[in-house]
Formats: sequence, structure tokens, C-alpha cells
Amino acid sequence: MQLEWLVLSLAAKPAKLHAVSERLKQPCPPLEILDKRLDFSHVLDFCCQLTSITIRGSNVPVGTSNIVPNTLPLELSVFKTIEKLHLVDMLVSKIYNVGVMRDTVVSLNVNKVGLEKLAHVLLCDVLHKDVLYLGEMHNWKKVVEADFTDNNLEEIDEAVRLLPNIECLVLNNNKISALNNLTSLPHLIRLSLSSNRIVEAEDLHTKVGQIVHIDLSQNNISSLRGFSKLYSLESLDLTSNQVLDTPEITHLCTLPCLENLILMGNPVAIIVDYRVKVLEHFGNRAGEICLDNEKPSQKELDTVAVLQAIRIVKEGRTPTFGPDSPLFPHNS
Repeated sequence: MQLEWLVLSLAAKPAKLHAVSERLKQPCPPLEILDKRLDFSHVLDFCCQLTSITIRGSNVPVGTSNIVPNTLPLELSVFKTIEKLHLVDMLVSKIYNVGVMRDTVVSLNVNKVGLEKLAHVLLCDVLHKDVLYLGEMHNWKKVVEADFTDNNLEEIDEAVRLLPNIECLVLNNNKISALNNLTSLPHLIRLSLSSNRIVEAEDLHTKVGQIVHIDLSQNNISSLRGFSKLYSLESLDLTSNQVLDTPEITHLCTLPCLENLILMGNPVAIIVDYRVKVLEHFGNRAGEICLDNEKPSQKELDTVAVLQAIRIVKEGRTPTFGPDSPLFPHNS
């Protein structure tokens, strides 16, 4: 549910009710409420029962007032049962009490807030944002998916370990150039870093653990060597990178679980018979690979079989053919 900043401010604390009311020249209930018509407790009760909120900031004054939402402090402890929290176009530095959200939030989205470090939002209410000296009480214990798209992140800082149970991490459209601090996330299976500044992806198996899905589209990756030991990888999106030729595919052909590979937008994709040449590297598994969101046709598989047989003969071996796929050679 989307809430306006003014409502959030009014719902936060009685003292704040008086301050905001004075600026708006509106009547405000006294701290000891005698007239039930002025009782805001129902607002607090409503906030306590919400499970999903979107807080959208603004630098434009509210109505004809001089109140600018992004200048107001934001107190979130009133929200006791939030599972989905979405912060958009606001100043996370204005949040000064996260309350029990660290124990309830399952899905966290922080977009277009100019975020430079993950610590600035995950530790928004902590004075000294040094992860090394913080205990588990600052962990976002239930978060399984987090999206920090459209920010100014230049690195994946150590604060990411405050999401110990995260399964899906999205960091699209930032300025990240390397994959760091991800080994502390044992449950991470889906990682998206589209539209960043990644040039080298070396030894990824030492950086991302048992990853299943990776989106590195719209970066500047030219070598696939670093993917060669990601044995749990099922899906790899490398759209619009700098992969030049098909020999790079040899680094992927030994991945036993790989089923989806996207290379469109790379220089390799304009090579004559590109699809067949890529699929040929996968040998007997060519029929299992969905290349650029398209399963290989029977004609492509037949061509792959011929190319595979020719390669085997050149290596001095004799190609054999399985009964289920008479045109497809099996290594002997």
C-alpha cells in the first residue's frame, strides 16, 4: 500500500503531531485526548496491521504548504508486521527508527534513492555503520529477496552480510565493477547485475557459491573463463557484452546444469552460423540448451551432429551414434 509522507509523519509520534499541526495551522489533539473525534489511535492501529508499504519521496512541497516530504524525518517503528518494504526516490538518511522491521521484512526494494553503499539503508538508523562491530541484532533476518536497482552503488560492500538468508539479489543499473562480499550469503541462488561496469568475471566459483541464475547483461565482459566452475548454474544472461568468438563457449560446455544461455547483443552473435557453432561446443547436451530464449531446431541439431562427427574424426577417433538420435555422435 502506498502512503504519503505527511500521513507517516502524523502517525509516528504525538509530539510530531503538534509540530506538523502548528505549521499547517490545523487543530491538533492534546497529549491527553478527551474528545474521541481527535483520537489518532486508529491510524496507529491501521499502520500496525499493514504488511506492505511503499514510501515514495518527493522534493516538491505538499499542496500549497512549505512542507517538502524529503526534508521530514521518518520514524518506522509504528509498522509492526511489514513483510514488503519499498523505498523510492527518498532520502534514507531521514529514517531514524526501523523498529521491528528487521525481524519481519521478507522483500526489500530500495530504488532511485541515490544509494552509494548498502550500509546506508541496511543500517540507516545506526550512527556508526561499521558492520565488523555490529552483532546479529542488526541483521535483516527474514529478507529473501532484495532489489537495489537504479542507485549509485560502486561496490557490493560488507553490509550485504546483514542479509544472511537472502536468495535473490538484484543490483541492476548501478556502477559496480566487481563481485565482492557475496560468499557470506549461503542461500543466494539468483543474482542480477545488469547494466553495471563489470569487465572481468574471474574465478566466480570462489565469489558466489552455489549460484543458479546470473544476469550480467549490459556489462563489458569478454572472457567466459571465470564461469567454468559454476557447476550449479542453470541460467546465464550475457546479453550485450563483449564476447567475440565461439571458442569462449568451451568454458561453459562442461557446466552440467546449464540450460539457458543468452548471448544476443555480443559480437559473437553476428558470426555466420552462430547458433550451430555455439551449440556444437555442448556436444551431446546441445539439445538441452536454450540459446537466446530459443530451443535448437532439429535441423540445427542435425548440423551440430555432423560438425561433432567431423571434429571427432579429426581427433583420430571413430564417431558412434546413439539409437535415440541417429545423427548425433557420442564420444568414444
